[in-house]
Amino acid sequence: MRSVSSISPFLFDTDCISSFLWANKLDILYQLYAGQIFIPSQVEDELNRLSRFSHHKWIPELLSAEIAVNRIHKIDIILGTDEGNEFIRLTSANGHKPLGKGEAAVISWARFRGGTVASNNLRDVKQYCSDNDLGLISTDDILCIAHNHGIIDDAEANSIWTLMTSKNRKLPPYGFSEAYTRFINDLSK
Repeated sequence: MRSVSSISPFLFDTDCISSFLWANKLDILYQLYAGQIFIPSQVEDELNRLSRFSHHKWIPELLSAEIAVNRIHKIDIILGTDEGNEFIRLTSANGHKPLGKGEAAVISWARFRGGTVASNNLRDVKQYCSDNDLGLISTDDILCIAHNHGIIDDAEANSIWTLMTSKNRKLPPYGFSEAYTRFINDLSK
């Protein structure tokens, strides 16, 4: 089985948390990571942009409601701190492609404060996490863990995967069954 980080807190970037928001499946996260789900304010800001679309405003509204009842905790990157300085470095175009604010906030916090990075944007964060010995999980890992713990069965997992991909969430190009086989056999994504 693929080894995945269990270091709390679990710091979700925009794409990873929004996968579960769009599918209305936050219950999976709560069963696996109750009290350990954190997002930086930059992620909330990115999702709040959906408020201007009447048929998408339920996403930031749901996130706000979950923050209000402390099921999802919000963190702030403070300028002048180690994580704040790293955030600025990662979002500036100083000889490299700048990261998105959500990804940069999550990995900066994890590097200097601890935790596991939850991101689907592996192209941008995987190497940084590897270089800095940070745990990294993605939506497909979380779905596989939930299936392995009996939280969701094959049919539900495949249905959730299909819904997430229909909402343009970043998942591997195959279905859940293949993802689970790769997860169980510790094969690459």
